[in-house]
Amino acid sequence: MSISEIFHINKGITAIIGGGGKTSFMYKLAKELSGKGRVIVCTSAKILIPEHIPVAGSENEIAEAFEKSNTICVGSLFSDEKLSAPEIPFSRLKELCDYVLAEADGSKHLPFKAHGEGEPPISEEADKVILVMGINAIGKPIETVCHRAETACEILGKSPSEIFSVSDAAQIINTENLHDIVFINQVESEEAFEFAKVLARLIKAPVIAGSLKEGWFKWL
Repeated sequence: MSISEIFHINKGITAIIGGGGKTSFMYKLAKELSGKGRVIVCTSAKILIPEHIPVAGSENEIAEAFEKSNTICVGSLFSDEKLSAPEIPFSRLKELCDYVLAEADGSKHLPFKAHGEGEPPISEEADKVILVMGINAIGKPIETVCHRAETACEILGKSPSEIFSVSDAAQIINTENLHDIVFINQVESEEAFEFAKVLARLIKAPVIAGSLKEGWFKWL
């Protein structure tokens, strides 16, 4: 079964939030969906400028880019290395393609993200929100695995040096309640799979565990 089938990705806008591999997830999903239709990847936060697909800003550039590839990236230039949100409204982007995949979060390459005020910047047009987390956050100090560690500590009543547990991850995810589906990534050992199963029982939402690296996914 394909990734898009497992995650029930339909035409429209899918927002991807959290940490632990959301950018890789977005591009793997985009590559797959490009066989079904035109795909725009973008951000409502900031994203590195991709080198493997065309980049566009205006509607004219989007039309030209789609002549070269079924997957393109749309955004506004933020710096020499990064793009920010497109100037074109998400409602319009949705009309210009079949699938919009939006990385709607930043996590400083950490496996877990707690969200501050105004985060994540999810478009109101989003049809589905997938929260990604890396299971390798479990068992390590909060300050080393959580982006916005201070926010995580406020929710948990813990100090930054305390260990981040399965129940801690579930408490933050359930408290924030930002998602439709949770994807537990980086499940690449028996111990990690046991952690994922316990976490899935605690999370009040559909949960899929798996590994982008190893290419497997399983509903829990």
